[in-house]
Amino acid sequence: SSDVCSSDLDWGRFIAGWRTRQLGESVPEERDFEALDHFTRMRTVDASGRLVKGYTGPPAEAGEGTFPWFDTPDAVEREPIFFGHWARLGLFRAKGVCCLDAGCVYGNGVAAFCLEEERLVVQPTVEPRPSEDDDA
Repeated sequence: SSDVCSSDLDWGRFIAGWRTRQLGESVPEERDFEALDHFTRMRTVDASGRLVKGYTGPPAEAGEGTFPWFDTPDAVEREPIFFGHWARLGLFRAKGVCCLDAGCVYGNGVAAFCLEEERLVVQPTVEPRPSEDDDA
C-alpha cells in the first residue's frame, strides 16, 4: 500500500486510481483512497468523533450533536492547521485553525495566508460565480 503523504508516491497513478474509484471500480489502494476522501470531505463529526459524511453547509446548520472537525468537545491545543474545501464555512480563523476557503466558487475571492506576517490575504474574483444555492 502507498502512503498518501509520501514524496515517493506516483501521483499520476494515484490520481488515475482515485478517478477509477469514483467511477465505482475497485482499486488496490482502497485504504489510501478512503483516507484521501476523508481529508477532502471532512467537515463535521459526531460526539464520538466519527465523520458525518455528506454535509457541506455552515456549521450552525449541521444538526444537533455534530461539530466542525476542529471544534470537538475534547479538542486539544495544537500547531495551526490550514485547510479549505469548505466554501460554506468561508474564511475562518480560530485558535489552532484557519479555513482558507473564501467561497471563491460563489464569487468571494481566493484566500492565502502569509506565514511571515501572520496575515490573511484575499484576492477578489474577477467574474461572478454561481449563487450560493448551488452546491459546492
